[in-house]
Amino acid sequence: MKISLCDKESVYGDINRNFNTIVECMEESVRKGAEILVFPESFLTGYSSNPENVCTISEKSDIIDEIIRRCRDNEISIIFGFNEADKKHKYISTLVYDHYENKIYKYRKTHLGLKETLIFEEGNEIGNVRIDNIKVGINLCLELHIPELFLHQAIEGAYISFVLSASPGACGKRMEIWHKTLPARGNDNAMIVIALNSFGYTEKNARLPGGAAVVDSKGEFIYENYEGNRIHFVEIDFDNLVKRKNSKKLNYPLRRRKDLFK
Repeated sequence: MKISLCDKESVYGDINRNFNTIVECMEESVRKGAEILVFPESFLTGYSSNPENVCTISEKSDIIDEIIRRCRDNEISIIFGFNEADKKHKYISTLVYDHYENKIYKYRKTHLGLKETLIFEEGNEIGNVRIDNIKVGINLCLELHIPELFLHQAIEGAYISFVLSASPGACGKRMEIWHKTLPARGNDNAMIVIALNSFGYTEKNARLPGGAAVVDSKGEFIYENYEGNRIHFVEIDFDNLVKRKNSKKLNYPLRRRKDLFK
């Protein structure tokens, strides 16, 4: 399976420009045979944790409808983030369109940063979806540091778990953080873990450095690039992953004593 990870520049508040970037990345990804196209947290709207200035969009907007239509026409699945506004609340949301079943899923971030709690509501469901006939986990930024989310996704049968972030450089260097956490999430849960961070600037002009990394189910890096503002194409081999999932010895989530975790 070929996956296209896009950390092209997300411009805060410029939904039309970000939409055009999605379209351009989609066209290149289709030409190069990608089956899934992935964008970081809040990509369509740009990221903000400032209560006085936050850009949002409705899930029912014409722009989001057009993104899904183009994916359907191009026979490609997509995962992309946006700041969502409904009639009552705002959420940091991620939309998943599965071309295989022509189905749409939405995940709302369940664990918010401290500043984010001043703007957004928390979602109430863990990010478990199906895409291209594969069970997949969705996690956003801070949620990388909540191991139970990955464990739950693994127990539900996820083969891949995505970590989609809009983390500025001030929050730490991506490589250092990902080298500490991604191998543990992959190895302990017998999953491939794919991380992608936004490139651009927040509404307060904090730099978002971009970056993409992939670890296999043994916790070993099979791809990493921290340059930002590019499309990363990665090939996922499921043969070894299936073997590990079926291993009674190495699929650790299946060895939990359920009686201790009631």
